[in-house]
Amino acid sequence: MHNHPSRRAACTLVELLIVLALISVLAFGLLSAFANVREKARGTVCASNLKQIGMAALIYVEDSDGRFMPVAHDNSQSPTFWFKILQPYLKSEQVLKCPSDATTPVRSGYGTSSYGYNAHLGGVAFSELLPPGLDKKNKIMAQVQRPAATVMMTDSGSIALAGSAPETWPAMVPCPPSIGDAAIQNPTPPPIPPVIGYVSVGALPAPRARHQGKTNVLWVDGHVSSASIGSFYTAPGSIAPGETIPGYSPCLRPEKGCP
Repeated sequence: MHNHPSRRAACTLVELLIVLALISVLAFGLLSAFANVREKARGTVCASNLKQIGMAALIYVEDSDGRFMPVAHDNSQSPTFWFKILQPYLKSEQVLKCPSDATTPVRSGYGTSSYGYNAHLGGVAFSELLPPGLDKKNKIMAQVQRPAATVMMTDSGSIALAGSAPETWPAMVPCPPSIGDAAIQNPTPPPIPPVIGYVSVGALPAPRARHQGKTNVLWVDGHVSSASIGSFYTAPGSIAPGETIPGYSPCLRPEKGCP
């Protein structure tokens, strides 16, 4: 008894479709795996950048009688931000760019750093934007009670929105030079793309979850780690016991440090 030719052809077509489907699934899996590996590599480069920045910042502190560099020299219409102040020690602008940072600076003279400096260490560049509980003066190392548990810098920056997970907070464009408490929340939804001028007066930029839902953190003692923002940064709108400032985080405070 012979098989009918059309039946054999139909079986071959079904088999071909199954093979194509399997190839598609495998290709998708490989592409996803490749994307994860590539992002992990970018995160490693970013962590290395922060490590180099931290070494330069600590040398600056040593040369400045223990005082941290300011977020900015606020003495003109074109302030000099920390990444320019640090250049004599850093001698590289490449390390200021995170490979996962796809934003493009759009404000002339604002700079291109992908990282935000803790405003509780470096002060606030503009006195009119001084949030409650924040000193404009840059601190000295002796004021940091727990260097290994106090944030110096992170991936920057995003607009902290109440009720939203930190890994979904929209990016600021360009990246701001500092991070701090989310003292005042912004209305939702934000404009696309978000811009610096949209931030409410008194608010400070938040860290950016740029690496698979996490941010790289440079601590005051110079070590770097990867962390979820929620592990060290309180949600905007929340108030810690004994505090009056929404978005307060002990990890950003020189007198406190992460619990």
